[in-house]
Amino acid sequence: MSDLDIASGLLLYASTVGRERPRFVKEGIDSALNERPRPGQKRKLDGIQEAHLIAIVCGDAPDGHADWTLQLLADKVVSMGFAESISLETVRETLK
Repeated sequence: MSDLDIASGLLLYASTVGRERPRFVKEGIDSALNERPRPGQKRKLDGIQEAHLIAIVCGDAPDGHADWTLQLLADKVVSMGFAESISLETVRETLK
């Protein structure tokens, strides 16, 4: 199948298929389906923790606050034990 045919069947861009096809051929299906380790610092929150953060934002803000702020959310992440510390930028990027 062409990259365009595969892309339309999987609702992907043809460029994505073109990038991943050689990886699939050389390294196999597991490599093509799973992310490679990324350079830099390890992620602060995993997918489950990110889902919890999003669920918190969807709930009521703490007493005395009309809305959640990034600082309140960062403090909540730490108090829940998801991370020892977390930057406001990490919280913002997670919610983005």
